[in-house]
Amino acid sequence: MVSYYGHQTTEHTAHAPTSCLLGGGWDLTSRRTLAPAPKAGRSFPVVQLLLQKPGATVISNFWFQQRGRIITSEWLNKLWLVADSLSMGRSDGALVRVELYLNPDQTPEQGQELLDRFNADLFRELAPHVPGR
Repeated sequence: MVSYYGHQTTEHTAHAPTSCLLGGGWDLTSRRTLAPAPKAGRSFPVVQLLLQKPGATVISNFWFQQRGRIITSEWLNKLWLVADSLSMGRSDGALVRVELYLNPDQTPEQGQELLDRFNADLFRELAPHVPGR
């Protein structure tokens, strides 16, 4: 899922998916920021969430793609939003979220390897559509 905002305000802004997903009955069992994975082609960090419900495990990756930056912290995202609004006159940006349901025999590490390759391809596809600096 990619949510793009041409103009963000305090009432209408990209927000981390943790607030939405947990309201849907998912248990958050792990949250961490992953460094770039150059071997898989992913040159940027992502936040990894491991979510579980009875009978289902999902790996979710997300990042904020905002005015030429990849941001993984919700607080830094808000800080850059204010700073860029003042200095650049811009508040556009996107939230990118990718999810993968794990098969019962699949480990989170195997799932993340798949997501890393997918995220690298998705990032290249998004480049012409999400404005940079």
